[in-house]
Amino acid sequence: MSAKPRILFFGYSEVGYSCLSLLLERGDHVVALITHEDNPHEKIWFKTPAVAAREKGIPVFTPESVNTPEWREKIAALRPDLILSVYYRHMIGTRILDLAPLGAWNMHGSLLPKYRGRAPINWAVLHGEPRIGMTLHRMVKSADAGAIVDQDGADIGPRDTAEQAFRKVLPCAPRVLARQIGRASCRERVLRLV
Repeated sequence: MSAKPRILFFGYSEVGYSCLSLLLERGDHVVALITHEDNPHEKIWFKTPAVAAREKGIPVFTPESVNTPEWREKIAALRPDLILSVYYRHMIGTRILDLAPLGAWNMHGSLLPKYRGRAPINWAVLHGEPRIGMTLHRMVKSADAGAIVDQDGADIGPRDTAEQAFRKVLPCAPRVLARQIGRASCRERVLRLV
């Protein structure tokens, strides 16, 4: 294994943008970004990780599903040491997760185990939660069910909209990622996740 692990980044949204930007600023070895095509029926009000990847010459792929024999083969050819998923909207099959010897990790937009699944910030706001956050956890077959590695949170008020809450919690994701991947040497810092 090289000094810097080969990171395959699955991501979307501004959370994906901020976390991928952190890795690229640090000089981590991101081999590719797997993301989504922007939906023409969705108002894209956020930065996407594709912008950050293209600025640094990182290959960007937008498959409808990665869980096909063709895409499993393409991903295997990238030889990822570590898989990181940040707001990627589709389930990634275990046959892909198992390709990374240093594991597969997901950044989820709630203080797990609360609000697994889609739109966790919206649900937290609707339920009047006073605090929301981001959780880094191991990826397993079931959504948002793997072992929790780290969390960071932000207080929100009873009048905060989902967008205001999102803006408050957004910095939590790169903080968690920096804590867990920002160790003395690449091998030590990644193994901290394992």
